[in-house]
Amino acid sequence: LNSGELLRMSWDEQQLHADMTFEIGLPDELQPTMSEYVRDMGLLDTFKDIFVGNELYNVDEREELRFRGYNWVVERPKSEWSTDEHLVAPGDETAHNNFLHMLAEGGFDEVIDGIGRHFSLKD
Repeated sequence: LNSGELLRMSWDEQQLHADMTFEIGLPDELQPTMSEYVRDMGLLDTFKDIFVGNELYNVDEREELRFRGYNWVVERPKSEWSTDEHLVAPGDETAHNNFLHMLAEGGFDEVIDGIGRHFSLKD
């Protein structure tokens, strides 16, 4: 798919049950930009500690961490299933804006524009 192009997902050429399930083309530069960001921020090391080093958080545990001067939150949410899912997210507006800037550098705006075009959305 081209960057920002949407295609309804299907399985063996049959439409899936969910009407709003799509594949979307990503810009070539997005994955390397995101990988570099995660590595340079120190987030990758934290992921490795959690999953490879088996330093899993307790269920409902939440920790605020700083990565390169930005506030981030790592938490392990409650779940009906036995899972090691952990959520990592910017912890404040400054970190959020930094993350959005990285996405823009990776061409993510093309994805947003493609979604808007596909659904005939305006600004």
